[in-house]
Amino acid sequence: MAIFNFLQTPKIRRFHHECIYYDPQKEARLEREERIRKKREAEEKGELYVEPLKKGVFKSQLKSSTTNLQAKRLKMYITLLMIGALVYMLSR
Repeated sequence: MAIFNFLQTPKIRRFHHECIYYDPQKEARLEREERIRKKREAEEKGELYVEPLKKGVFKSQLKSSTTNLQAKRLKMYITLLMIGALVYMLSR
């Protein structure tokens, strides 16, 4: 039996790989077009269109809100310092 297997050797399986090219601009354009199409369809039907949430939206908003909060606190401290200095100078 080993002789018969030797005569019928299997064909070599070749590696088949299709090249994939990722174009982020094209992906963004297609995503925008799809979002606009869905929005128009909802407006034609008289429905309210709500955009789906994207990954990382809350994280970016959290970071921006904390930096805004820090800036607000800094402005408040400077304002309080200036008011305190003004009150001190007027009380002399």
